[in-house]
This record gives sequence, C-alpha cells and structure tokens, in this order.
Amino acid sequence: MFISTYWYVFFLDKTAWNNHSYLYGLIGFQLTLMDGNRYWSVDGLRRPSIRNAHVPLWNYTLLRTQIFIVYFIAGIKKLDADWVEGYSMSYLAHHWLFDPFKVILPVELVSLLVIHGGGLVLDLTAGYLLFFDATRPYAFFFVSYFHCMNSQLFSIGMFSYTMLATSPLFCYPDWPRRFFARFPSFLCSVPAADLC
Repeated sequence: MFISTYWYVFFLDKTAWNNHSYLYGLIGFQLTLMDGNRYWSVDGLRRPSIRNAHVPLWNYTLLRTQIFIVYFIAGIKKLDADWVEGYSMSYLAHHWLFDPFKVILPVELVSLLVIHGGGLVLDLTAGYLLFFDATRPYAFFFVSYFHCMNSQLFSIGMFSYTMLATSPLFCYPDWPRRFFARFPSFLCSVPAADLC
C-alpha cells in the first residue's frame, strides 16, 4: 500500500524530481519482495514464530548492490572535467567544516584534493571498501564522515542519514546480536527486546 502511494505521488509531481526520492522508492519496492519483517520488526514482535526465521542471503545482496550502485554512479558522474579539475564546488572550501584541512593546506588545494579528489575517490571506492572485512572499518569511518559533512553542507533531506543507516548492511547479518551480546546480561533478559 505504502509503496504504490509513494510511486503515485513521485510520478505525479515531475517538477520535484530528485534521485534520492527515486532511491527511496526503489528500496521500498525491493523491501516488498524480501523477508525484512523478521528480527526487530513489528511483525516479529507480534508473531514470535517469524522473529528468528532465516533471512535469505539474496535479500542482503540486493540491498548491498543497490547501495553500491548509488556510490558508484555518483563517482562516475564526478568524472567530468569540472569535477576532476576542481571547479564544480570550489566555493565549499570556504565552509567552516573544512577549517581543519585549511590548517595544513591552502584553500585551493582543499577544494581540489579534499572536496573534489576525496569525493571522487570515496564515491568510486566506497562500495568495494564496504564489501571486504579488512577495509570495512576504514570505509565506515570515511563514509560516516562524508555523510555527516554532507548533512551540514547541503539541503538533501534524509539522504545522508539514509546512507549512514544502510552502511551496516555490508556487515555480517548477525552483527546486532554480537554487538548486544557485549551488553550487561540484564538487558538480555528483556523478553520483548530479544537482544542476545
């Protein structure tokens, strides 16, 4: 019901085209095909029989692929001359978020190396780096920093937070259980939480 209404409103107002809104619609449609109503879901709380049911790997793979495509296409779009030569968003180097970089680099190099070069490299490699265990912690750091900065620099709605929230999709599916297993045992005894 939600996804059909979402797509209806999305296609109804073509003047408000936003590729982030398109991504939300795609992910919403993909979730209708998946078993996302298992662990920590409202359905899982209402029906304990499905709470600990197995979620097929293709569910994770489809979402990971979607997020990989978001990063990679953004990197491909940055391969134009304006971006590579540092002209596309040179005004951003004057923003207070880049003050730490300006301690060691002149504003022109902050624009060229940090904003344009860093943005290009991050977008082209983030999906690959998130995929592998050895590089995932570094990728988490850089994509988190990148999206937190973007949330302050641009008015792009929930996109930065959505991308932050999708980063853990690249971890092993049991990461929440392993994470909460480190918490005190009294939290594990809360029946509705089923944390451990």
